[in-house]
Amino acid sequence: MHTRHTIVLLAVLGLWSPLALGQEEEEARPRKPAAAKSELDNRPRAAGEDLRLGQIISLAEEAKKAEHPALKKLLEDYASPADVITTPSGKIYRVQPLKTRFDPNSDNSITFVEINAGTTRQTLTREQIKSLTHYEIQALADVRKLLNSGLDQPSGGGAPAVSRFRLLQVAEWVLNEALRFHTSAKDRNVREGKAWDGVDAELKADVFKLRLAQIRALTAARDYDGAERLGAHILNHHKGSREVLDAIEKVFTAQADEEIARGAHPQARERIEYLMRNYNSEVTPGVDRIQRILQARARELVAQSDEAKSANRGNQALVLLEEAQRTWPKLDGLAEKRRQIARETPTLRIGVRTLPSQMSPTTAETDADRLAVRLLFDRLLELRGSPSARDGYAYKLGAEPEQKKDGVWEFTLPRDIQWSDGKPFTVKDVLRSFEIVKDSRSPYYDPIARDIIEIRPLDDYRFAVTFKQGHLDPLALLTFELLPAHLLLADRTPRNLAFGRAPVGTGPYLFQGIEGKEAIFTANPNYRRPHAPNGPNIKEIRLVQYADIQEARQALSNGTLHLLVDFTTKERDQLTGISQVDLLDPTQPKDAAPPYLNNGRVYWLVPNYRQQAMRNLDLRLAISAGIDREKILNEVFRGKDKRYHQVLNGPFPLNSWAYNPAYNPDRESPFKPDAARNHVTRARQALGGTLPPLTLKYSANDPNGAAVAQQIATALKSIDITIKAEATPYQQLVAELAGDRPSFDLLYWSHDFDNETLNLWPLFDPQGIGSRGRNFMGFEKDSQVEGRFLELQQHRDFNFIREKTHMLHDLLTMQKMVLIPLWQVDRHVAVHRNLKPTRLHPVAVVDDIERWQLLAGN
Repeated sequence: MHTRHTIVLLAVLGLWSPLALGQEEEEARPRKPAAAKSELDNRPRAAGEDLRLGQIISLAEEAKKAEHPALKKLLEDYASPADVITTPSGKIYRVQPLKTRFDPNSDNSITFVEINAGTTRQTLTREQIKSLTHYEIQALADVRKLLNSGLDQPSGGGAPAVSRFRLLQVAEWVLNEALRFHTSAKDRNVREGKAWDGVDAELKADVFKLRLAQIRALTAARDYDGAERLGAHILNHHKGSREVLDAIEKVFTAQADEEIARGAHPQARERIEYLMRNYNSEVTPGVDRIQRILQARARELVAQSDEAKSANRGNQALVLLEEAQRTWPKLDGLAEKRRQIARETPTLRIGVRTLPSQMSPTTAETDADRLAVRLLFDRLLELRGSPSARDGYAYKLGAEPEQKKDGVWEFTLPRDIQWSDGKPFTVKDVLRSFEIVKDSRSPYYDPIARDIIEIRPLDDYRFAVTFKQGHLDPLALLTFELLPAHLLLADRTPRNLAFGRAPVGTGPYLFQGIEGKEAIFTANPNYRRPHAPNGPNIKEIRLVQYADIQEARQALSNGTLHLLVDFTTKERDQLTGISQVDLLDPTQPKDAAPPYLNNGRVYWLVPNYRQQAMRNLDLRLAISAGIDREKILNEVFRGKDKRYHQVLNGPFPLNSWAYNPAYNPDRESPFKPDAARNHVTRARQALGGTLPPLTLKYSANDPNGAAVAQQIATALKSIDITIKAEATPYQQLVAELAGDRPSFDLLYWSHDFDNETLNLWPLFDPQGIGSRGRNFMGFEKDSQVEGRFLELQQHRDFNFIREKTHMLHDLLTMQKMVLIPLWQVDRHVAVHRNLKPTRLHPVAVVDDIERWQLLAGN
């Protein structure tokens, strides 16, 4: 039996609103709704030798850039074709190529035209000729001499003068030039006679050997990417060549050997599979050798798993089997053994569309990132029914805060809480975390919290919170994540991407890394809280990336996934009828009345008020009235069940206390094409007779972003508004919005209301434009809008605030169309019945994850 420590929001000091009245949280499963290629294929290209594939090479130009005198001379000598005659006295003639191949045993004289000496023909008798070398024949000899020169060997203990690959590359260039000349010369009868037979074959053979040698040189230098690209290029010209395939094979087996040496056997397997998939399906001796090593390693891992299972270390046994499966998935009996241990020792496996990559509250991009943040970080206070305040707040860190006097609460931190890097968790961390809330560079910067809350340290483990004035729900301002002061330093931006990749938190789980297509989190051994005295019930969680919904369905069916998120409503239709799996909709309202916030995510088109056109009210009204939101929801988001997803006619979540019921989209549709055309006419007149094309930006990380942007562009084209859609990576987009000159006209954007105060002021604060805060619209100089927000901040009577917020709704989106509301999108999850969640957050999913239960078996 454990005691729950919570803050129950009573009407304390007149500060707390009826919205925040707390009650014991229901210990129940979310109710069921009413019936109704491998990584190698996409790996980045590494920098290496400049291969110059497919380029026309000018020997004269290359000579100017040559890094060694020997290379420079060779390139200069063969930059233009010339035969060379040497006399007994040592005089040298560079002459135009001769038709007949010189026969040293012949007594015939030679007639020639000297290069750079006009067209005068000269004749030498046989006795006047000591030697005569032809351009392409001498090229073969000089190239062979260069390759045996030792320039690529270390000298005096230092580095070689040039790399072996560079020698081979220059040699190939020279012979290729000689081959091109020779082939052309024979076609033009510049070279004639049977004596030339066989020269082209000799040149081609040497060029081919040089190319193979280049692959081997790059492989020896561990420039594997370059070696593969060169090999693929050569194979394209010598299709099916066994010699080229052997050289390419050695590129991959060399990498596989390195990966095996460092214990990365799964990567070695992927390497060999990539080789066989893309180049050679034959199991050669080299491939067979690697495969035997991988099979042996997989058997070792199975044996280690058996030992771990015998020692009752089920999680370790399962991890070892998963490593064995990644090493050699075809090992006999492996799949069944893995299923058996998975049934006996459950690890929570959550199917996600993408793996998390930025797991910090200040840099999280995707819903998978936000899910990971919930696993890794504590909050100072937590909503017990997030995002609604209906069930009050919990202080999960320790004993309940004490009320000292009006508006002052004293918090005590347990002394045994540590950051996951072993550093102690102290008041300094709380203070730094609140500084980030007040930092205009923070993604959750809140000027209201800055103005009405003061946090004062009492010692290393105690601090006092003072509410300097009333607020609709002041405790909502204390629901910020706790971040380490020793890593997110006060003089640095909170948006620390390196921290996002290697997060350090105090939450119930620790991030262990990415293995293949799984992100691994294990129970934090230091996590002990009053509500979870033995730590998290589930000791390991894996976020498993799924490629398509059929793969996810199969995993749910066989029990290898327990929770599936990130799927669309159309995909939901394909998940029906799975035994032991419930389809839940955590964003759907659970009660008819009163309206409690259950889906805090809304979608808008956001104008950029720095652009002259977007400051025109008629243009904004035309855009809003010209978009058929129901059509887009039906074609992009909805499946068979049309009840999901709602059109918005205001800036707040539909049916929330802040949403003005007079503008319910069922009563008044925002789609008004005739009105849109009238607004376009007035906007065109006001803007000088023409409407400029508008840039609509959207996050490239949004799977529906492109389809939505295209639908909006098509809809607005019908009313003579031209839209240019532009996808931008999320972090790049965030960086642009944090600057002072974002380049968009319209932005397709989702906004998450984290709590039931539904506070929009940070987005409109004129002191927070661009780099100074969260007002990325650049909206300012509107005393009516600003005055309405300031009026709301000065009152705490809920009925008054609700009435004035409904008026704000009317002002923002009916009168001024400051934001162009679009829709709310419902979220779906599939839950295996072996998983017993205490509650599901509508966006982050894993609320209260430390108390979830996972039963063994399928």
